Amino acid sequence: MYVRLKRKNQTVFMYCDGAETGQSLKTRLAQVIKKTPDEIQLLFNDKIVADDKTLQEQRIDNDNIVLFRFRQEGAH
Repeated sequence: MYVRLKRKNQTVFMYCDGAETGQSLKTRLAQVIKKTPDEIQLLFNDKIVADDKTLQEQRIDNDNIVLFRFRQEGAH
């Protein structure tokens, strides 16, 4: 499946497997945008994507839009 990862005017299309975790998706995105996974937060349907759950468990499916934002320094 493909998901669209969006932030402001930036969109990254990524091929994923439903069994992939949120952390895995963040790690692959971080390589593309030159950030660390810890600096990225993913959101789907106004909820934070859990690092330890699979995309399928979080109901992220083909062609869904997942938003990403950067965590501010010192924020949790």
